[in-house]
Amino acid sequence: MQTSGPIRQDINTRHAEGFDEIKPFAKNLYEATCDGKKCLLKTPGDLTSLLRREYDISCNLQHPYILTPLRYAEDTPVGPAIVMEYIEGCTLTEFVAKGQSQEVLRKVLDEILDAVDYLHKKGLIHNDLKPGNILVGNIGNHIKIIDFGLSDKDAEYLIRRLGGTQESSAPEVLEDNPDVPFTASSDVWSLGSIIRQMFPDRYRSVVRKCLRQNPEDRYPDITSLEKALRNADRLRRFLISLPFVFCAIAIVAMSAYSYHRNRLLEEASLKHKIDSIRNEIPQVEELKRRLAELQKDSAYVAKIEKDIKKMYLEAMDTIQNSKLVPYQEFGYFVHRMRYVMRVGDYMREEIPDRYQPEAETYYGKYLYKLNDAIATIPTLEEAFEKGEISEEEYRYYRDLAYEDKPFKPFSRK
Repeated sequence: MQTSGPIRQDINTRHAEGFDEIKPFAKNLYEATCDGKKCLLKTPGDLTSLLRREYDISCNLQHPYILTPLRYAEDTPVGPAIVMEYIEGCTLTEFVAKGQSQEVLRKVLDEILDAVDYLHKKGLIHNDLKPGNILVGNIGNHIKIIDFGLSDKDAEYLIRRLGGTQESSAPEVLEDNPDVPFTASSDVWSLGSIIRQMFPDRYRSVVRKCLRQNPEDRYPDITSLEKALRNADRLRRFLISLPFVFCAIAIVAMSAYSYHRNRLLEEASLKHKIDSIRNEIPQVEELKRRLAELQKDSAYVAKIEKDIKKMYLEAMDTIQNSKLVPYQEFGYFVHRMRYVMRVGDYMREEIPDRYQPEAETYYGKYLYKLNDAIATIPTLEEAFEKGEISEEEYRYYRDLAYEDKPFKPFSRK
Protein backbone atom coordinates (compact mmCIF):
# COMPACT_ATOMS: atom_id res chain seq x y z
CA MET A 1 0.00 0.00 0.00
CA GLN A 2 1.43 3.42 -0.90
CA THR A 3 1.43 6.08 1.77
CA SER A 4 0.47 9.73 1.66
CA GLY A 5 3.55 11.03 3.54
CA PRO A 6 6.88 10.05 5.14
CA ILE A 7 6.81 6.96 7.35
CA ARG A 8 9.32 5.84 9.92
CA GLN A 9 11.32 2.86 8.72
CA ASP A 10 13.62 2.49 11.79
CA ILE A 11 11.00 0.53 13.73
CA ASN A 12 12.02 -1.94 16.41
CA THR A 13 9.76 -4.88 15.62
CA ARG A 14 10.47 -6.57 18.94
CA HIS A 15 7.79 -6.63 21.58
CA ALA A 16 6.73 -3.44 23.39
CA GLU A 17 3.49 -3.62 25.38
CA GLY A 18 2.81 -6.84 23.48
CA PHE A 19 3.06 -5.37 19.97
CA ASP A 20 5.01 -7.01 17.16
CA GLU A 21 5.06 -7.33 13.38
CA ILE A 22 5.00 -3.54 13.01
CA LYS A 23 4.90 -2.21 9.46
CA PRO A 24 3.83 1.06 7.79
CA PHE A 25 0.18 1.41 6.75
CA ALA A 26 -0.28 5.14 5.98
CA LYS A 27 1.07 8.47 7.20
CA ASN A 28 1.28 8.33 11.05
CA LEU A 29 -0.49 4.96 10.90
CA TYR A 30 1.05 1.51 11.36
CA GLU A 31 -0.19 -2.04 11.10
CA ALA A 32 0.68 -4.24 14.09
CA THR A 33 -0.19 -7.47 15.85
CA CYS A 34 -1.21 -7.52 19.51
CA ASP A 35 -2.15 -10.74 21.32
CA GLY A 36 -2.36 -12.50 17.97
CA LYS A 37 -4.84 -10.00 16.48
CA LYS A 38 -4.18 -7.33 13.90
CA CYS A 39 -4.64 -3.69 14.87
CA LEU A 40 -3.64 -0.20 13.75
CA LEU A 41 -1.39 2.17 15.70
CA LYS A 42 -2.21 5.88 15.23
CA THR A 43 0.83 8.03 16.07
CA PRO A 44 0.83 11.80 16.74
CA GLY A 45 3.42 12.85 14.17
CA ASP A 46 4.77 16.23 15.34
CA LEU A 47 1.83 16.96 17.69
CA THR A 48 2.20 14.52 20.60
CA SER A 49 0.04 16.72 22.83
CA LEU A 50 -2.96 16.21 20.54
CA LEU A 51 -2.85 12.40 20.59
CA ARG A 52 -4.57 12.05 23.97
CA ARG A 53 -7.16 14.65 22.93
CA GLU A 54 -7.89 12.66 19.77
CA TYR A 55 -8.29 9.46 21.81
CA ASP A 56 -10.75 11.13 24.22
CA ILE A 57 -12.80 12.48 21.30
CA SER A 58 -12.81 9.15 19.45
CA CYS A 59 -14.00 7.24 22.53
CA ASN A 60 -17.25 9.24 22.48
CA LEU A 61 -17.97 8.45 18.84
CA GLN A 62 -19.99 5.37 17.89
CA HIS A 63 -20.57 5.22 14.15
CA PRO A 64 -20.05 2.46 11.55
CA TYR A 65 -17.97 4.75 9.34
CA ILE A 66 -15.66 6.13 12.05
CA LEU A 67 -12.59 4.10 13.09
CA THR A 68 -13.03 2.76 16.64
CA PRO A 69 -10.23 3.25 19.23
CA LEU A 70 -9.44 0.22 21.40
CA ARG A 71 -7.08 1.81 23.94
CA TYR A 72 -4.31 4.33 24.47
CA ALA A 73 -0.75 2.94 24.66
CA GLU A 74 2.20 4.99 25.94
CA ASP A 75 4.93 2.50 25.03
CA THR A 76 4.83 0.95 21.56
CA PRO A 77 7.63 0.39 19.03
CA VAL A 78 6.52 3.65 17.36
CA GLY A 79 6.05 5.64 20.58
CA PRO A 80 2.73 6.80 22.10
CA ALA A 81 -0.16 5.61 19.96
CA ILE A 82 -3.89 5.02 19.82
CA VAL A 83 -4.61 1.34 19.31
CA MET A 84 -7.44 1.13 16.76
CA GLU A 85 -9.46 -1.58 15.07
CA TYR A 86 -7.82 -3.04 11.98
CA ILE A 87 -9.23 -2.41 8.51
CA GLU A 88 -8.00 -4.26 5.44
CA GLY A 89 -7.91 -1.59 2.77
CA CYS A 90 -6.28 1.66 1.63
CA THR A 91 -6.70 5.43 1.74
CA LEU A 92 -9.36 7.14 -0.37
CA THR A 93 -6.61 8.61 -2.55
CA GLU A 94 -5.32 5.15 -3.46
CA PHE A 95 -8.86 3.77 -3.83
CA VAL A 96 -9.82 6.42 -6.41
CA ALA A 97 -6.50 6.01 -8.25
CA LYS A 98 -7.26 2.32 -8.84
CA GLY A 99 -10.20 3.30 -11.05
CA GLN A 100 -13.71 2.76 -9.67
CA SER A 101 -17.18 2.89 -11.22
CA GLN A 102 -19.40 5.94 -10.66
CA GLU A 103 -21.82 3.78 -8.64
CA VAL A 104 -19.10 2.56 -6.25
CA LEU A 105 -17.69 6.08 -5.76
CA ARG A 106 -21.21 7.48 -5.13
CA LYS A 107 -21.78 4.86 -2.42
CA VAL A 108 -18.44 5.76 -0.80
CA LEU A 109 -19.36 9.47 -0.91
CA ASP A 110 -22.71 8.75 0.79
CA GLU A 111 -20.88 7.02 3.64
CA ILE A 112 -18.46 9.95 4.03
CA LEU A 113 -21.36 12.42 4.19
CA ASP A 114 -23.18 10.20 6.70
CA ALA A 115 -20.14 10.12 9.00
CA VAL A 116 -19.49 13.88 8.78
CA ASP A 117 -23.17 14.62 9.42
CA TYR A 118 -22.92 12.47 12.56
CA LEU A 119 -19.91 14.51 13.74
CA HIS A 120 -21.73 17.80 13.18
CA LYS A 121 -24.76 16.60 15.11
CA LYS A 122 -22.37 15.72 17.97
CA GLY A 123 -21.15 19.33 17.91
CA LEU A 124 -17.78 18.46 16.31
CA ILE A 125 -16.08 19.98 13.27
CA HIS A 126 -13.41 17.67 11.80
CA ASN A 127 -11.30 20.55 10.37
CA ASP A 128 -8.92 18.19 8.55
CA LEU A 129 -11.04 16.17 6.12
CA LYS A 130 -8.93 14.87 3.24
CA PRO A 131 -8.55 11.62 1.27
CA GLY A 132 -5.56 10.63 3.42
CA ASN A 133 -7.77 10.66 6.55
CA ILE A 134 -10.37 8.35 5.01
CA LEU A 135 -9.77 4.60 4.76
CA VAL A 136 -11.72 2.34 2.38
CA GLY A 137 -12.04 -1.33 3.27
CA ASN A 138 -11.49 -4.12 0.76
CA ILE A 139 -14.69 -5.91 1.81
CA GLY A 140 -17.80 -3.99 0.78
CA ASN A 141 -15.80 -0.78 0.13
CA HIS A 142 -17.01 0.68 3.44
CA ILE A 143 -15.16 3.76 4.71
CA LYS A 144 -13.64 4.69 8.05
CA ILE A 145 -12.77 8.29 8.98
CA ILE A 146 -9.66 8.74 11.15
CA ASP A 147 -7.71 11.58 12.82
CA PHE A 148 -9.83 13.66 15.22
CA GLY A 149 -6.98 15.57 16.91
CA LEU A 150 -8.28 18.94 15.69
CA SER A 151 -12.01 18.27 15.94
CA ASP A 152 -13.18 19.90 19.16
CA LYS A 153 -13.66 23.61 19.71
CA ASP A 154 -10.79 23.82 22.24
CA ALA A 155 -8.31 22.94 19.48
CA GLU A 156 -9.25 25.93 17.32
CA TYR A 157 -6.32 27.99 18.59
CA LEU A 158 -3.93 25.22 17.48
CA ILE A 159 -5.48 25.07 14.05
CA ARG A 160 -5.08 28.82 13.60
CA ARG A 161 -1.46 28.56 14.69
CA LEU A 162 -0.53 25.49 12.66
CA GLY A 163 -2.88 25.88 9.70
CA GLY A 164 -4.69 23.04 7.94
CA THR A 165 -3.81 21.02 4.89
CA GLN A 166 -3.26 23.43 1.99
CA GLU A 167 -5.19 21.51 -0.67
CA SER A 168 -8.16 20.39 1.44
CA SER A 169 -8.69 22.95 4.24
CA ALA A 170 -11.12 25.86 4.00
CA PRO A 171 -9.69 29.41 3.60
CA GLU A 172 -10.75 30.37 7.14
CA VAL A 173 -8.78 27.39 8.50
CA LEU A 174 -5.63 28.45 6.64
CA GLU A 175 -5.96 32.13 7.61
CA ASP A 176 -5.23 33.43 11.10
CA ASN A 177 -8.46 35.40 11.54
CA PRO A 178 -10.20 34.87 14.93
CA ASP A 179 -13.21 36.89 13.70
CA VAL A 180 -14.18 34.06 11.33
CA PRO A 181 -15.30 31.02 13.39
CA PHE A 182 -14.96 27.42 12.26
CA THR A 183 -18.38 25.97 11.42
CA ALA A 184 -19.88 23.08 9.50
CA SER A 185 -19.21 25.05 6.31
CA SER A 186 -15.47 24.57 6.92
CA ASP A 187 -15.97 20.82 6.54
CA VAL A 188 -18.28 21.49 3.55
CA TRP A 189 -15.34 23.23 1.84
CA SER A 190 -13.13 20.17 2.46
CA LEU A 191 -15.89 17.87 1.18
CA GLY A 192 -16.08 19.94 -2.00
CA SER A 193 -12.38 19.31 -2.55
CA ILE A 194 -12.88 15.57 -1.95
CA ILE A 195 -15.89 15.42 -4.32
CA ARG A 196 -13.86 17.15 -7.03
CA GLN A 197 -11.13 14.51 -6.72
CA MET A 198 -13.65 11.64 -6.77
CA PHE A 199 -15.86 13.04 -9.58
CA PRO A 200 -13.83 15.50 -11.73
CA ASP A 201 -16.61 16.01 -14.30
CA ARG A 202 -19.87 15.18 -12.55
CA TYR A 203 -20.77 17.65 -9.77
CA ARG A 204 -19.11 20.86 -10.96
CA SER A 205 -21.86 23.30 -9.87
CA VAL A 206 -22.09 21.64 -6.44
CA VAL A 207 -18.29 21.74 -6.04
CA ARG A 208 -18.17 25.42 -7.00
CA LYS A 209 -20.61 26.31 -4.23
CA CYS A 210 -18.74 24.16 -1.69
CA LEU A 211 -15.47 25.96 -2.53
CA ARG A 212 -16.72 29.52 -2.27
CA GLN A 213 -14.45 31.86 -0.32
CA ASN A 214 -17.15 33.20 2.00
CA PRO A 215 -18.42 30.47 4.40
CA GLU A 216 -21.93 31.98 4.28
CA ASP A 217 -22.10 31.36 0.51
CA ARG A 218 -21.53 27.59 0.88
CA TYR A 219 -24.03 24.89 1.79
CA PRO A 220 -24.84 25.45 5.48
CA ASP A 221 -24.88 21.77 6.44
CA ILE A 222 -24.54 18.21 5.16
CA THR A 223 -28.30 17.86 4.57
CA SER A 224 -28.25 20.76 2.10
CA LEU A 225 -25.17 19.33 0.37
CA GLU A 226 -26.80 15.89 0.04
CA LYS A 227 -29.95 17.47 -1.44
CA ALA A 228 -27.86 19.35 -4.03
CA LEU A 229 -26.07 16.13 -5.01
CA ARG A 230 -29.39 14.29 -5.44
CA ASN A 231 -30.74 17.10 -7.63
CA ALA A 232 -27.58 16.95 -9.76
CA ASP A 233 -28.04 13.18 -10.15
CA ARG A 234 -31.66 13.63 -11.25
CA LEU A 235 -30.67 16.26 -13.81
CA ARG A 236 -27.90 14.00 -15.13
CA ARG A 237 -30.32 11.07 -15.57
CA PHE A 238 -32.78 13.36 -17.38
CA LEU A 239 -30.14 14.65 -19.80
CA ILE A 240 -28.95 11.12 -20.52
CA SER A 241 -32.52 10.04 -21.33
CA LEU A 242 -33.18 12.91 -23.79
CA PRO A 243 -31.88 11.14 -26.93
CA PHE A 244 -34.09 8.12 -26.20
CA VAL A 245 -37.11 10.38 -25.63
CA PHE A 246 -36.56 12.15 -28.95
CA CYS A 247 -36.14 8.80 -30.69
CA ALA A 248 -39.40 7.48 -29.20
CA ILE A 249 -41.25 10.65 -30.21
CA ALA A 250 -39.91 10.36 -33.75
CA ILE A 251 -40.97 6.71 -34.02
CA VAL A 252 -44.48 7.46 -32.72
CA ALA A 253 -44.82 10.46 -35.05
CA MET A 254 -43.64 8.42 -38.03
CA SER A 255 -46.04 5.58 -37.24
CA ALA A 256 -48.98 7.94 -36.75
CA TYR A 257 -48.20 9.79 -39.96
CA SER A 258 -47.84 6.56 -41.94
CA TYR A 259 -51.13 5.23 -40.58
CA HIS A 260 -52.94 8.50 -41.30
CA ARG A 261 -51.45 8.74 -44.78
CA ASN A 262 -52.33 5.15 -45.71
CA ARG A 263 -55.87 5.59 -44.46
CA LEU A 264 -56.32 8.73 -46.54
CA LEU A 265 -55.03 6.90 -49.61
CA GLU A 266 -57.38 3.97 -48.99
CA GLU A 267 -60.36 6.31 -48.60
CA ALA A 268 -59.38 8.18 -51.75
CA SER A 269 -59.08 4.91 -53.66
CA LEU A 270 -62.49 3.71 -52.50
CA LYS A 271 -64.11 7.03 -53.34
CA HIS A 272 -62.50 6.95 -56.75
CA LYS A 273 -64.00 3.54 -57.51
CA ILE A 274 -67.50 4.61 -56.49
CA ASP A 275 -67.37 7.90 -58.40
CA SER A 276 -65.92 6.27 -61.50
CA ILE A 277 -68.95 4.01 -61.71
CA ARG A 278 -71.28 7.00 -61.51
CA ASN A 279 -69.48 9.17 -63.97
CA GLU A 280 -66.49 7.55 -65.63
CA ILE A 281 -65.22 10.45 -67.79
CA PRO A 282 -65.27 13.24 -65.14
CA GLN A 283 -63.60 10.84 -62.69
CA VAL A 284 -60.64 10.39 -65.03
CA GLU A 285 -59.96 14.14 -64.88
CA GLU A 286 -60.35 14.16 -61.09
CA LEU A 287 -57.90 11.27 -60.80
CA LYS A 288 -55.34 13.12 -62.89
CA ARG A 289 -55.69 16.16 -60.64
CA ARG A 290 -55.24 14.05 -57.50
CA LEU A 291 -52.22 12.28 -58.97
CA ALA A 292 -50.66 15.64 -59.80
CA GLU A 293 -51.17 16.80 -56.21
CA LEU A 294 -49.62 13.63 -54.83
CA GLN A 295 -46.61 14.02 -57.11
CA LYS A 296 -46.23 17.62 -56.00
CA ASP A 297 -46.46 16.55 -52.34
CA SER A 298 -43.85 13.85 -52.89
CA ALA A 299 -41.39 16.30 -54.46
CA TYR A 300 -41.86 18.82 -51.64
CA VAL A 301 -41.42 16.16 -48.95
CA ALA A 302 -38.19 15.01 -50.66
CA LYS A 303 -36.94 18.61 -50.56
CA ILE A 304 -37.68 18.82 -46.82
CA GLU A 305 -35.62 15.71 -46.15
CA LYS A 306 -32.81 17.01 -48.34
CA ASP A 307 -32.68 20.34 -46.45
CA ILE A 308 -32.73 18.74 -42.98
CA LYS A 309 -30.13 16.17 -44.01
CA LYS A 310 -27.90 18.99 -45.24
CA MET A 311 -28.09 20.68 -41.81
CA TYR A 312 -27.24 17.36 -40.16
CA LEU A 313 -24.22 16.81 -42.44
CA GLU A 314 -22.97 20.34 -41.72
CA ALA A 315 -23.22 19.67 -37.96
CA MET A 316 -21.34 16.38 -38.40
CA ASP A 317 -18.67 18.14 -40.47
CA THR A 318 -18.19 20.72 -37.70
CA ILE A 319 -17.78 17.96 -35.11
CA GLN A 320 -15.32 15.95 -37.22
CA ASN A 321 -13.19 18.99 -38.09
CA SER A 322 -12.97 20.10 -34.45
CA LYS A 323 -10.91 16.91 -33.72
CA LEU A 324 -11.16 17.45 -29.95
CA VAL A 325 -14.23 18.27 -27.92
CA PRO A 326 -13.07 17.86 -24.32
CA TYR A 327 -16.40 17.96 -22.49
CA GLN A 328 -19.96 16.87 -23.19
CA GLU A 329 -21.20 20.48 -22.90
CA PHE A 330 -18.65 21.65 -25.45
CA GLY A 331 -19.55 18.90 -27.94
CA TYR A 332 -22.98 17.45 -27.24
CA PHE A 333 -24.82 20.61 -26.25
CA VAL A 334 -23.07 23.11 -28.57
CA HIS A 335 -23.25 21.18 -31.84
CA ARG A 336 -26.49 19.37 -31.04
CA MET A 337 -28.35 22.51 -29.91
CA ARG A 338 -27.13 24.44 -32.94
CA TYR A 339 -28.63 21.70 -35.14
CA VAL A 340 -31.87 21.69 -33.10
CA MET A 341 -32.29 25.48 -33.28
CA ARG A 342 -31.41 25.63 -36.95
CA VAL A 343 -33.91 22.94 -37.91
CA GLY A 344 -36.52 24.53 -35.63
CA ASP A 345 -36.15 27.90 -37.38
CA TYR A 346 -36.36 26.18 -40.77
CA MET A 347 -39.56 24.32 -39.86
CA ARG A 348 -41.16 27.39 -38.30
CA GLU A 349 -40.33 29.85 -41.08
CA GLU A 350 -40.37 27.80 -44.29
CA ILE A 351 -42.53 24.68 -43.86
CA PRO A 352 -46.34 25.02 -44.28
CA ASP A 353 -48.52 23.43 -41.61
CA ARG A 354 -49.63 20.58 -43.88
CA TYR A 355 -46.02 19.34 -44.20
CA GLN A 356 -45.05 19.70 -40.53
CA PRO A 357 -45.51 15.94 -39.77
CA GLU A 358 -43.02 15.01 -42.51
CA ALA A 359 -40.54 17.62 -41.27
CA GLU A 360 -40.79 16.38 -37.68
CA THR A 361 -40.15 12.81 -38.85
CA TYR A 362 -36.92 13.70 -40.66
CA TYR A 363 -35.87 15.99 -37.81
CA GLY A 364 -36.13 13.08 -35.34
CA LYS A 365 -34.34 10.70 -37.71
CA TYR A 366 -31.22 12.85 -38.13
CA LEU A 367 -31.21 14.03 -34.50
CA TYR A 368 -30.92 10.38 -33.47
CA LYS A 369 -27.96 9.92 -35.84
CA LEU A 370 -26.31 13.07 -34.49
CA ASN A 371 -26.72 11.90 -30.88
CA ASP A 372 -25.22 8.53 -31.78
CA ALA A 373 -22.23 10.17 -33.51
CA ILE A 374 -21.50 12.63 -30.69
CA ALA A 375 -21.42 9.78 -28.18
CA THR A 376 -18.19 8.53 -29.82
CA ILE A 377 -16.22 11.78 -29.26
CA PRO A 378 -13.18 11.14 -27.00
CA THR A 379 -13.02 12.73 -23.56
CA LEU A 380 -10.33 15.19 -22.52
CA GLU A 381 -8.63 12.50 -20.43
CA GLU A 382 -8.50 10.08 -23.39
CA ALA A 383 -6.97 12.75 -25.63
CA PHE A 384 -4.32 13.56 -23.01
CA GLU A 385 -3.46 9.90 -22.43
CA LYS A 386 -3.03 9.35 -26.20
CA GLY A 387 -0.73 12.38 -26.46
CA GLU A 388 -3.15 14.35 -28.65
CA ILE A 389 -2.89 17.40 -26.38
CA SER A 390 -0.15 18.73 -24.10
CA GLU A 391 -0.28 18.74 -20.31
CA GLU A 392 -0.62 22.54 -20.41
CA GLU A 393 -3.68 22.30 -22.68
CA TYR A 394 -5.11 19.49 -20.53
CA ARG A 395 -4.82 21.62 -17.37
CA TYR A 396 -6.24 24.66 -19.19
CA TYR A 397 -9.49 22.84 -20.04
CA ARG A 398 -9.70 21.18 -16.61
CA ASP A 399 -9.34 24.55 -14.83
CA LEU A 400 -11.81 26.20 -17.22
CA ALA A 401 -14.45 23.59 -16.33
CA TYR A 402 -14.58 24.90 -12.73
CA GLU A 403 -14.72 28.61 -13.58
CA ASP A 404 -17.70 30.71 -14.63
CA LYS A 405 -16.04 32.07 -17.76
CA PRO A 406 -17.03 32.02 -21.45
CA PHE A 407 -15.50 29.10 -23.33
CA LYS A 408 -12.35 30.06 -25.22
CA PRO A 409 -10.24 27.45 -27.07
CA PHE A 410 -6.68 26.89 -25.91
CA SER A 411 -4.19 28.93 -27.93
CA ARG A 412 -1.52 26.68 -29.39
CA LYS A 413 1.61 28.68 -30.13
